[in-house]
Amino acid sequence: MSGNVEEWCYDWFATYSSTAEPLTNPTGPATGTQRAKRGGTCTNQYAYSLIVYYRQPQNPDARGNTRGLRLAL
Repeated sequence: MSGNVEEWCYDWFATYSSTAEPLTNPTGPATGTQRAKRGGTCTNQYAYSLIVYYRQPQNPDARGNTRGLRLAL
């Protein structure tokens, strides 16, 4: 699924220190101003952004044709 669309995440965005212990499924802070999105698209992206764990902040009201979501139960 890499390179299809950027994936909107329910989590609020937070930066994590590279010196911190490895995180498994980090949930982010309880509140924030920007949501997390992961991965990238095959259009207008750098190769490093196509990695599934690449995370970026995005305003929750931002729209675009390169973002999607994955429904999970």
